[in-house]
Amino acid sequence: MKLEKFVKREEDINMIKTIRIYGKERKLKDGRSYLVFSYVNSKGDWYDIKFKKTCNIVPKGIGYWLLTVDTKEVSLQTTKKPVTTNNTTFIPSPIMWIGDVSRLIKDEEYENMLYAAKEKAIEEAFD
Repeated sequence: MKLEKFVKREEDINMIKTIRIYGKERKLKDGRSYLVFSYVNSKGDWYDIKFKKTCNIVPKGIGYWLLTVDTKEVSLQTTKKPVTTNNTTFIPSPIMWIGDVSRLIKDEEYENMLYAAKEKAIEEAFD
């Protein structure tokens, strides 16, 4: 009996993942703006992140965020149809729909590391 409970807990732990997403602001022509989130996995695949209406915790600003999600609450929407805008044809990134977030943290340490690397590259360019 105790062994079965342990196995279920271990399976549940394997289903919980932490991902780093990036949020940026997109402006519309009429002056309004909205937030867009994206994620890049270890293979270099890009995903657009969208949150379902049932999701209680949603990032509220730009920058890097650490999301802890249950993979059971995540679904992927892929489209292979090319989209044409301004005489440019491309295949859009898959969309990762997130239904529930168990933990949300602003990743300021990662942002500071990127800022320091950028400043170092700029200094080296002018030396």
